[in-house]
Amino acid sequence: MSDYGYCPTCRAPGVHRSRLSGLTRCLNGHQHMHFDQPAMMAPVREQVIESYFVMRVKETGGEQRKVMFPGHPGAPDRWAGWPTGFNALVELKRPDGKPEAHQRREHDKLRRCGMRVEVLSTKQEVDAFIRIALSR
Repeated sequence: MSDYGYCPTCRAPGVHRSRLSGLTRCLNGHQHMHFDQPAMMAPVREQVIESYFVMRVKETGGEQRKVMFPGHPGAPDRWAGWPTGFNALVELKRPDGKPEAHQRREHDKLRRCGMRVEVLSTKQEVDAFIRIALSR
C-alpha cells in the first residue's frame, strides 16, 4: 500500500491505494476506484499560509500580531513590522483565495488612512513580501 492523501468522501487522512486492485481505501473504510491520476493532495488551507507567514516573519527578525477590530468585520489577519520601520497589515488567504466584499471595503478604508494592507495567498507571495520588508 502506498500513501494517497485524503479520502474524498470523509476527508480522513491516510488513504491508501492497493497496487494490485487499483482501489483506494481510507481509515474509515470508504473504497474508491483509482484512475491513474496523480496522488490526491489536500488543498492548501489558509492556516498553512498563515503559519508559514508567522514563521518567516520571526526568522527575519520581525514581529507579528493577530489583528482584531471589535465591531469592524473584515479586519486583516495580521500586523507585521520590522525594526527598520517597515510595517503592514496582512490578509492571508488560501491559494487562489480572494478577500470577500466586506474585507475589501475594510482594506480600502485602512488604505485611505495611509495603512499598507497586503493580501497574500501563497508561500511565494509571503517570501516576496518579506523581501520587500527587508529591503526598506
